[in-house]
Amino acid sequence: MRIVYINSPIYDYLTATLIEGLQGLGHQVLCSEDSNYGTRTDERELVAAAETADLIIVGSNQGVRTQLLNGNRNPRKIYVDGADHPLISAPEEFNFELVFKRELLTTYRDAERLGILPLPFGGEQRYGRTAPESERSVKAAFLASLHTNPMRFGLHQRLVNLKDPSVLSGTTGERAYDPGKSKARPVETPKYRELLRQSRIGISAAGAGWDCARYWEILAAGAMLFTQALDIVIPNPFTDGVNCVTFSNFAEFEERLAHYMSRPELCLEIAARGQAHYLEHHTTRARAQYLLTECQRRMQQPAAGWSAAQPISVSALLTNQDASPESGEQATPDATPVHAAAARSEQKSPEAIATREEAPAALPKPNNDVAYYGHARPEVVQLVPLDARKVLDVGCGAGALGLAIKQRQRCHVTGIEYVPEVAERAATVLDEAIAGDAFVELDALPEAHFDAIVMADVLEHVDDTDRLLRLARERLAPAGRLVLSIPNVRHWSVVLPLLGGRWDYQDAGILDRTHLRFFTRHNMLEVLQRNGFEVENVQASMMPLDLPGGVFSQLIALGINPSDLLDDLQRYQYLLVCKHASALAA
Repeated sequence: MRIVYINSPIYDYLTATLIEGLQGLGHQVLCSEDSNYGTRTDERELVAAAETADLIIVGSNQGVRTQLLNGNRNPRKIYVDGADHPLISAPEEFNFELVFKRELLTTYRDAERLGILPLPFGGEQRYGRTAPESERSVKAAFLASLHTNPMRFGLHQRLVNLKDPSVLSGTTGERAYDPGKSKARPVETPKYRELLRQSRIGISAAGAGWDCARYWEILAAGAMLFTQALDIVIPNPFTDGVNCVTFSNFAEFEERLAHYMSRPELCLEIAARGQAHYLEHHTTRARAQYLLTECQRRMQQPAAGWSAAQPISVSALLTNQDASPESGEQATPDATPVHAAAARSEQKSPEAIATREEAPAALPKPNNDVAYYGHARPEVVQLVPLDARKVLDVGCGAGALGLAIKQRQRCHVTGIEYVPEVAERAATVLDEAIAGDAFVELDALPEAHFDAIVMADVLEHVDDTDRLLRLARERLAPAGRLVLSIPNVRHWSVVLPLLGGRWDYQDAGILDRTHLRFFTRHNMLEVLQRNGFEVENVQASMMPLDLPGGVFSQLIALGINPSDLLDDLQRYQYLLVCKHASALAA
């Protein structure tokens, strides 16, 4: 068959599923973009081919150039909607014979009559295949972003409460996209896949949409799929208790998790049946064959001589499981986790963000480098409430951060800076800049006055953090917010040299020679709670780290949760927003 695919230039799981599957079945796929395992076809050639193509597929997502089909008279057009939401929409300028919908709700009663058919993701070849009975040192793993759906964080907290080092929850710190590269293909996540291969139970819950790649990746890795019951139609579905296990609420999740964790042999049996069902019905080639079969059966004008191919057997899939598509390109593995560019505290390069730190009376001699005090902190600025009208910046440096706040919103900014000549510079851009010791000057300011108090890289410089926080709390208005940035001493740039016997102070950074205090995430939270603050938002600036996959099993043997450790090792600096603790505020 000759198929024209108007695809997105951005990697899209459903588009990649179909292009890889159609190519694997031996069909010619002419793509509009060089992405999703497809190779871009010359525009004139593509437009000409579309007139007589056996099938035209129009995809969703960003950058789909539907204008290439303007004036096209070929009636064999279908629309493939891979959006994360259940709303069904297609470009209005075309009459599509069929619409295939990834998030097709089970309650959509008229879908089939209207020519709307289900089409979830399929298992890409890059997921690999692992025998279910392979060594499984992880009892259960929930490896997912926790911020896309409240259900996910609820599951995460319940897994953390088990305090079992062989039960993993969180992320490996890897990203499926490299912001510095083309988004046409994904970046591989080897640590994530290695943990799935080591897991007896793989947990999946809805993210932005019901259909998650994780659902299929767990099956490919040979783990038992333990999934939130999905409210979408999956052709050839999985059956609870036979080839997967489902849950509908938190109570059911806890009950069933305990049941199956205590029965490892049963988990392996269900995992084996789940993988066999996946290989027969849910690989990319199986998904592409399903689409072609439905098109052949339902289209009013299928191409002359077009007949659906024979179903793909499990044995055929296993025999050719490593075969590359006839055209197109596989995603290139990349073992380095990549994070969105984030400002890094206490560094003096223009690209990173340098600190503006004060030196209280008991501190070593302050840094004399002018650049040390002169940079704005956009990652801190964005945490200051937009409605704050009276702002205090403790350790304001030359005033760059306070000026950025003033440029963003209408407010009065007061700064406190220990170094007199630096405070003079701050006075030229802030409403008020006080030169002096933070303890003394805070004590002299009115109580319950400021809507926001900022302490960016301050607490690590003082010899009495409790006293400074109490003084700040007393000056904070009842509905005010304390915004902090604090270096993380558990970051790999400190921990790895320490394992090698080194603790070397530097001119700037986490081991700045003027630092008197060092904090981990837990220490930060404890000291804030102790001094009457409730933390309502925790973020972090990231510097990524790549660890060999074999390290994870060793950490588990030592009773250390590797996903939690890796997550913290990559957090260079924590950013926190705090308010008065409820009991004290009342």
